[in-house]
Amino acid sequence: MYDHTLVELPGLPPVEPRRTLLVEALMTGEEYSFDLLVRDGAVGRLMILDKFLMAERYLECGFAYPPLDRSPEWQEQAWRTVEATVGALGLDNTVAHVEIMDDPRLGPTIIEVNPARYGGGVLPRMIGGAVGLDLNAELVALALGRPPTPRREPTLSTPIANLCFYPRQPGMLVGVRGIEKIAKLPGVAAVDGPDVPCRLSADDEAGQFNVITQGVGTREELLAVYREVEARLEWDIRWAGWKGVKRRPVPAG
Repeated sequence: MYDHTLVELPGLPPVEPRRTLLVEALMTGEEYSFDLLVRDGAVGRLMILDKFLMAERYLECGFAYPPLDRSPEWQEQAWRTVEATVGALGLDNTVAHVEIMDDPRLGPTIIEVNPARYGGGVLPRMIGGAVGLDLNAELVALALGRPPTPRREPTLSTPIANLCFYPRQPGMLVGVRGIEKIAKLPGVAAVDGPDVPCRLSADDEAGQFNVITQGVGTREELLAVYREVEARLEWDIRWAGWKGVKRRPVPAG
């Protein structure tokens, strides 16, 4: 790529090809993620998630299905873009997690392709619960050339969402309080906390606390639940040099 002139977009600084760059930093628009299966060349669509809540440094704080404020026609166009990318890369008999940005100038544009894995965190649990499929078992079946994993009764009903919370400060996370109250909030289907103790820095995703919601379908409702959880969530963080904590998991709902 260093032998070719990169596209320069109006209003943005020139791209210097001799340094590392983040493609999505040169784009604008909403981000979406797609999880899928590929078996013998045929793509099986699992779920498209709207990354409706983003913090600075592209920190992902909320994923929603179905996508908020997006028509079925737009979703079909986006899926076709993803499927064309998977085909062009020659991915087969595996799974993939693909991300796009809906840039107002370029339309749905691929910014990330992750073969042989699903989205991170609790997304496989949430997606599998909604579509009625053991995603890990299906990945193994694809890798070993076995028949598809039987579908089961879904354990989550749509609309669903994953809300993510981060300590966002350095130190040693030794506990999370407020979990019982959070689990009882309307719309909360499950909670999943980090293993502790956990070493934190100010700008990474360590210590992530997840909430899965169901039946909460609008942006305003999801943001209201996010604020309710945030108000009840307490991080027990100790500073450098503090010792004597045994590793224990935060209870999951």
